[in-house]
Amino acid sequence: MQLFMLYSMAVNLSVGAALLLAWQRDKGQPFTRWIGLFFMTGALWVPTTLLYYSDTPLRWLGGVGWCAHIVLSMLFLMYGASLMRGATYPLRYFVLSGVIMFVVLMLALLWSPRMAVFTIALMFSVTALFVAQQLRSGPPAEKLASGLLLLNALCWWISPIWGVESHPLQAQIVALIRLLMGLALLYACVDRSAQQAERLSSRFMRLTDSSHQGVVVLQGDRFVYANPAALRLFGLKTSAEIPPNWEQLALKDFDRQLFAERLAELRNGDAETLSWVQTVTGPAGRILQLRMTGWLTEWDGRVAIQLVLSDETDIREAEQRLIQQATHDHLTGTLNRFGIEQLASVSLRDGRGHALILINIDRFSSINDAFGYTKGDELLSQLAARMAEVSNGNPSLARISRDEFLLLLPLQDGPASASAIASRLLQRAGEGYQLAGIDLNITVSIGVALYPSNGDSFERLLKQASLAVKSAKDAGQNMIRFFDSDMDGQLHEEILLTSELHGAVQRNEFVLYLQPILDMQSGRVVGAEALIRWLHPVRGFVSPGVFIPIAEKAGLIVEIGGWVIDQACALLAGWVGQPVLGELTLAINVSAKQFGRGDLDQVLARSLAVHQAPANLLELEITESALINQPEQFVDLLARLRRLGVRLAIDDFGTGYSNLTYLQRFMVDKLKVDQSFVRDVALNSQNAAIVQAVVQMASSLGLKTTAEGIEDSETFDTLRLLGCDQAQGYLFSPPMPAPDFDGWVMRRIENGQTGDCS
Repeated sequence: MQLFMLYSMAVNLSVGAALLLAWQRDKGQPFTRWIGLFFMTGALWVPTTLLYYSDTPLRWLGGVGWCAHIVLSMLFLMYGASLMRGATYPLRYFVLSGVIMFVVLMLALLWSPRMAVFTIALMFSVTALFVAQQLRSGPPAEKLASGLLLLNALCWWISPIWGVESHPLQAQIVALIRLLMGLALLYACVDRSAQQAERLSSRFMRLTDSSHQGVVVLQGDRFVYANPAALRLFGLKTSAEIPPNWEQLALKDFDRQLFAERLAELRNGDAETLSWVQTVTGPAGRILQLRMTGWLTEWDGRVAIQLVLSDETDIREAEQRLIQQATHDHLTGTLNRFGIEQLASVSLRDGRGHALILINIDRFSSINDAFGYTKGDELLSQLAARMAEVSNGNPSLARISRDEFLLLLPLQDGPASASAIASRLLQRAGEGYQLAGIDLNITVSIGVALYPSNGDSFERLLKQASLAVKSAKDAGQNMIRFFDSDMDGQLHEEILLTSELHGAVQRNEFVLYLQPILDMQSGRVVGAEALIRWLHPVRGFVSPGVFIPIAEKAGLIVEIGGWVIDQACALLAGWVGQPVLGELTLAINVSAKQFGRGDLDQVLARSLAVHQAPANLLELEITESALINQPEQFVDLLARLRRLGVRLAIDDFGTGYSNLTYLQRFMVDKLKVDQSFVRDVALNSQNAAIVQAVVQMASSLGLKTTAEGIEDSETFDTLRLLGCDQAQGYLFSPPMPAPDFDGWVMRRIENGQTGDCS
């Protein structure tokens, strides 16, 4: 009997251990763990039974263990079976069931051993029915296991029916059935693992087959798998067309050496995962950017390399478009400021000499205002194309601001090559443009800075080239200037003067100087021109030729002009009632910006009223060019000024393009002949003819003429013969402080200087 019991114990232990090892190998099947524990606890039947039927004091301990292992084995079996079917019952149900079963079984054992065996058979039958219900819809191996379990339950009725003597027979039959049941469950476990592997493989195939990324598996140099996306990248239709060796792939521009090196790194274990980009020509002739990511894997039990092929062509092209947008001007297609900075940072490191040529379009704002931004953009595009043509498609051509282009080029023959390119740019830019039916001519100002003599960085060179452009514009535009160190000093000086000009009016640093105006026939003083001077507390007198242009750029000219008007009105008011002085006119210069504000009549009216000055003795001088540039804007203002009572004169007449129509519309009182015609009028017949024509035209319109800049008697005599009305210049007097003017006039009268020019 003991031999049969040991046999039963060995079967339970062997099958239980096999199932637990299967669970350890594949924990995705947890039922094997619990059914393995069912068999393992079943092996305790032998020692607990022997202990219970022994004549020792530990007999009742054997009885408790006997009941406990029976209950535990049934609980493990039920829980494992429920897991096989995917059913999940709360653990507390099993715990509660186990407690009840243990109590019932202990009571039965206390009643009698025969009653305990009967109770076990009953409990095991119920458990077998529960488990069979769980497994009956499973695969064949699980159905077989459920049938064997029911048969095992029937065997438990042998002892209750035939008595204790039948224990050996029952033990043999139960052990055999349990062995068969264990084999069936092990087969079910293996079958489930195979099905799971098949599902995973199928899932992998579905994922890779539908993936837009190419997936290939290589064993050695041989392809063992390639999904449809990989086939498309290789230009193949079916997997049957895959060559036996990857080196035989018909891919153009494929870097086979790089590919082989990466595969070798993976095989040698130099890296767990590698990712790199290879450029190939695709089946349609398109250049593809393929990112290859590889790692070691297993395929059919052998080491393999799995590669994922991602077509990053669209991403790379999008990146290139973003880079293009960040570094290029969208209108002209040239580089922009950022792009040329990046290029210069590389180019200037090669040690060669370079020239930075800055091209600024003169009066571009006026072109936009006159013809619209569409025409301005068209002009920029055409100009960019011409500059690219002159520079032979140099990639370092850039548009860095609204009206500025820049060209960075290496110096082949020193500064001479830069000068030659700049000259061609100036010439080509100045040729006519066709802008949708509009013929347009422009000029450009060009500044050149040389590397490394003018600067060792792009920012420094650009600053120097900008100074050179400024110098070109100040000199009259439409020209080329190379940077020199004096320009830097001039800019520094201009910035200082601009700063010092702010608040100069409040600090009373300006003074008025007067230059007399004489009647040419009688020599009598008929008026004066008020000229502003800046008496700087440190610099002394600063020339108007220096500070007036700076004041205009800085937006201070209107404030300074308002101060001149106020001082002139105060001066006129002081002359009222005085002999001679009370009859003199006082001329003041009005800047184009002050005139263009449109409120000059209001400013004058306030000053005249404050000082009670006679408006008819105040003469406003405005340059001819300012009036001609915006004639429609100024006609109404001139009319309001005439109604105010002030006199109007056109200064520097002859330098613009006035005609009789304009002069009639402007309703002026006087023309001041520009001193460029006056200076050599005695020696230059052409100048004399121009002056005579101006005098005759003025006379026909009832206007007075004043010749300014007279410095010698010959010029004076010639102008008097030509019929000019009034004279002004150093021949009579240089400009003098306003307080000295009164005495100068009185002394001239006292000395009888009224009919000559001395």
